[in-house]
Amino acid sequence: MHPKLSFSENISDILLVIGLFLSGGAFRLLYAYGDLYGDVAGAENATSQIIYLSVYASSILYFIIRSKNNPIKSISRNYIIALLILPPFLSIYSSPDPSGTIRRVVALIIFTVYCILYVSHYMERDGGCDAIVSKLIKIGVLLNLATILLVPSIGIHQANEIAQTVHAGSWRGIFYHRSTFGHVSGMMAGLGIYLMMKYGFSISMSLSTIINFVFVVMSGSGGAVASLMIFILFFVYFYINCARSQQIRQFSIIFLILFCISFYIALPEIFNIYASLTGEDVTLSGRTQIWMLAFSLMTGRETTGLGYGVGYTLLAEGPTRAMFYRFQAIQNGFIEYYVSCGLAGLAVMALFIANWMFASFKFFIKNGTVLSVFCIAFMLQFFSMNISEENFVKPHNIFFLLMTLSIMSVKVGSPYVEHKSKSAQPA
Repeated sequence: MHPKLSFSENISDILLVIGLFLSGGAFRLLYAYGDLYGDVAGAENATSQIIYLSVYASSILYFIIRSKNNPIKSISRNYIIALLILPPFLSIYSSPDPSGTIRRVVALIIFTVYCILYVSHYMERDGGCDAIVSKLIKIGVLLNLATILLVPSIGIHQANEIAQTVHAGSWRGIFYHRSTFGHVSGMMAGLGIYLMMKYGFSISMSLSTIINFVFVVMSGSGGAVASLMIFILFFVYFYINCARSQQIRQFSIIFLILFCISFYIALPEIFNIYASLTGEDVTLSGRTQIWMLAFSLMTGRETTGLGYGVGYTLLAEGPTRAMFYRFQAIQNGFIEYYVSCGLAGLAVMALFIANWMFASFKFFIKNGTVLSVFCIAFMLQFFSMNISEENFVKPHNIFFLLMTLSIMSVKVGSPYVEHKSKSAQPA
């Protein structure tokens, strides 16, 4: 049976979930609106720094006190995640604002430690993260609903905003932008599907998942809808095959790889057909132009990149204004990491992705559990999201923690995660 939690443990869980949302940018419109689109150096204002540092310091201290394991060992065991810090550190050398890059690297180091210890704490205490994920989904729904219904000036994009007025009417909940809200809701919906397929349907989880689907639609984010559809498609595909023989599971992985290669080759033609039928902008709202600009700025900085967190924003400010675009980000997580960190970033990113994919496929082939199905589907959802958004390796980002959760799950495969029955429905 899943261990019964004490009152203090439940309260601690709730506070840690709220802290996670705060560290992911929740309620920033209340205290940092000026930083959202106009902060060239990438440094947060004093209020943001106090909130982030308070969450990280208190949470990390709590994890260290409550853990029986050495936190250093927890981090070293997950070296593949910690390795993502190295290229940003090296990019300080070529950054046009070294102090700004150093600040962002320090923030990334602290946040990475926070994410690894966060997941490690629940894997040690519960043998898995299902119980805290259940709380994360339900608390997220309550906070978003309350903000949208009670404070629509914050929960919904307004026509009189300084920036992004084109999104007026789109829901954003506790976040500052509809895309973040849509993608977070999409991942919460995916997690809800996973928990229901593993433990059986419950009224609270079913309702929470349905509401997250509504959030995705009302965000108006096409990328969030697409990434959620990708999650559902591959979750169903692998769920159908998970109970079959190991050989069938191997063939299902091979088919996925062949499908992805074929889809990638045909993608330009597929997109042209889609654009001609729907009338959508073939530049993805200017994203492809921004990507070309980012690559062009790398001349002479190919090895260590433009400088993590600040280089692109500083160097592209003039050209983007000349192009009449106001992007403060590259809008692609993989390209952003490569452009920021150069060839060192490209090498580490390739190693990281290959390691994640191989571990996920191996976990599915060997175990065939619902968790192994979720980990592959989530990985593909995460990859698809980063094609149009910049959420790969960034501090103060809830997606990075969910990525850490997925990676540590396929590497740990703990008894609670694998063997608990449907009667152990997380609270």
